[in-house]
Amino acid sequence: MTMLGRKRIKKRPGTNNAYFTQNTQDSIQFFQNVEQGRARDEAFEKEILPAFKKMAEYWVYSYGIESPVQTKEELIQGCVGFLHDSIHKWDPERATKAFSYFNVVARNWLINAVNNHKKKGIRDLSINDADLQAVIKEKDVNENLVTQSAESEMLHAEYLRLIHARVKKIRMGLDDEKDLIVIESIEKIFESAENLDFMNRSALFVYIREISGLDKRAISRSMSRIRRVYSQIRNTELRE
Repeated sequence: MTMLGRKRIKKRPGTNNAYFTQNTQDSIQFFQNVEQGRARDEAFEKEILPAFKKMAEYWVYSYGIESPVQTKEELIQGCVGFLHDSIHKWDPERATKAFSYFNVVARNWLINAVNNHKKKGIRDLSINDADLQAVIKEKDVNENLVTQSAESEMLHAEYLRLIHARVKKIRMGLDDEKDLIVIESIEKIFESAENLDFMNRSALFVYIREISGLDKRAISRSMSRIRRVYSQIRNTELRE
């Protein structure tokens, strides 16, 4: 059973594919053929990213797709991250246009994501994700910033100090160059955590990927090794 209901919700103004133009498709092909560089980053940020975001927004808002554990904005962010990871899978040599391909990818990802959320019932956060979540400024139910007491601010500062110290310990247990790049990316996220809108698992992966410049497979391997070092540090701390 899919999450798309039988009755289609009326489109919001501007939800056709005018945002996904030939320039968008050309930029995707350029992105596929260039390894690294400023021009590649600009192609993604100026042409591809806005189109992907509009595409995700179209499905979420036009069809009323909702998750029991994530906001609509988080769903959109996760979908955009997945579309980014899928860029290399589109084959321009085939008859399928980029818009048609990524439109189907976005729809299927959102349906599967929401269905999985309903099955699990809780957000699937890793240990590292949970630590990062804890340094985000708290908000109340009305999305207004909560005024913290002096004692609360001191505890928050102490927690940050402990997290930074733990990250440094993890760094000492790593020797692979890519692992060190990933842990440095995590440190940078900690330093700018107050300025980030939100962090879920998909968003964190996108942040790390953009900062490190590594591909998804390399980051996954490094994160597995980082978790092992983290577990060893935690076990040592518990014995002390």
